[in-house]
Amino acid sequence: MILTIKIHPGSMVRIKKYIKKNKQWSPEYRLYIYNSPVTIFLKQIYYQRLMPDKLSWFYNEVINDRDVLKNFIKGLFDSEGGIFWKQGHGREVKITTSSTTIKSIVELALIHYHIGYTLYIDSRRDAKHKKTTYNLRVFGSNTEKFIQVFKPYKLQVKEYINNHVDEKYRKRLKDLLNT
Repeated sequence: MILTIKIHPGSMVRIKKYIKKNKQWSPEYRLYIYNSPVTIFLKQIYYQRLMPDKLSWFYNEVINDRDVLKNFIKGLFDSEGGIFWKQGHGREVKITTSSTTIKSIVELALIHYHIGYTLYIDSRRDAKHKKTTYNLRVFGSNTEKFIQVFKPYKLQVKEYINNHVDEKYRKRLKDLLNT
């Protein structure tokens, strides 16, 4: 499947694949966009600290535009989320973040689209876990609703699907992405 991404003329795009050390984990794909007006603007905000509270500003921008909210959740799922649709496990979508602002944005989106979810807060501290994380989990028929509403790009990558969705459920997933 070919994904088409519209970007600003003159921007450079690169997709890089990272193989995980644990062979049971699927590879990670990263999309890099350089020299885009959005990229330049975000760098100015971050590096020059044009805004004292960047996440509050971002939160207000995202929640005031439903298309931006939908695309934000789609991108967040691709970077910080996953799907598990296996025999004996059922259907689950999970997004993990350590940001309370991003957690609030995800909750707002799920509530707006009437998608039930469970929030698990992980406060453990050790060498691997340095911050509290928020795991937003969507189960059962709500998983299908999440897929229909947000249509994440990650779910269109065959290699990812082969590792996370049992073969007998792949046609159903494809149908959800095409509705």
